[in-house]
Amino acid sequence: MPSPVMEAAAELLRHRRARAEALQLTLLQRRAAFEANAELSLAATDVEAEPTVLSGVACDRLNGTAKEGTLLYLHGGGYCVGSPRTHRELAGRLARSANRVGVLPDYRLAPEHPFPAGLEDALA
Repeated sequence: MPSPVMEAAAELLRHRRARAEALQLTLLQRRAAFEANAELSLAATDVEAEPTVLSGVACDRLNGTAKEGTLLYLHGGGYCVGSPRTHRELAGRLARSANRVGVLPDYRLAPEHPFPAGLEDALA
């Protein structure tokens, strides 16, 4: 059963989606709103993010002192919205829980970079 915090977050997301659909926002406006909503995420102040480049793709390296391996986190958004910034806290928490270094790539987004550009970045 979801916690009260998760229920509240889900309700907030449902409300924001309905509002965005009612306003007929463009993709760029939706991206901006998604980035702004990242500020509302639960802050795990001990998630450390270090910018790095892996195979030519900019990434955030999270929790760099972990010893057990690497967790690759591909943020949601259908390769159209989202960024390492919008998912840094969640990816960092998951990596920390698994005692892994997290890698969060900043892959290219459609439609500016049509399929399979984002997938190629993720695979790289």
